[in-house]
Amino acid sequence: MCHNDAAPYNACWNDDRLVGFFDWDFAGPATREWDLAFTASAWVRLHARRVARDEGFRAFDDRRRRLDSFLAAYGWTGDVEHLVLGTLRLRMLSHISDIEQLAASGDPLFQALSTGGTVEAIREALHELPAVLTSPPKRTTA
Repeated sequence: MCHNDAAPYNACWNDDRLVGFFDWDFAGPATREWDLAFTASAWVRLHARRVARDEGFRAFDDRRRRLDSFLAAYGWTGDVEHLVLGTLRLRMLSHISDIEQLAASGDPLFQALSTGGTVEAIREALHELPAVLTSPPKRTTA
């Protein structure tokens, strides 16, 4: 069972400690890789640059290091390129499809997401994903 939306906006904190997630309306069966790809995207800020910038994020050159650090903390030992360019790409395309289908069914929230730029922002993020992986991870020196 996966949360499918384990992003900062659904995180519950006690002081500076993550204690869990809420908003389980997208929870359901999925692979660990499917859930991890989206979660990494949300926490590393692999959104479209303009969206991440609007959220206050500016460390675009550091995203590869942040991604590697996130995946290492999770214990991921799989192929990073496959996770990002394969699974995350499919995850984003699926998200676009879900938004468009729910908007077409008359759901006002998803109609707003569809016409409010969310779908376009996801498409921009898809276009920008390869640049995250082609940037060599930054190494810190001690």
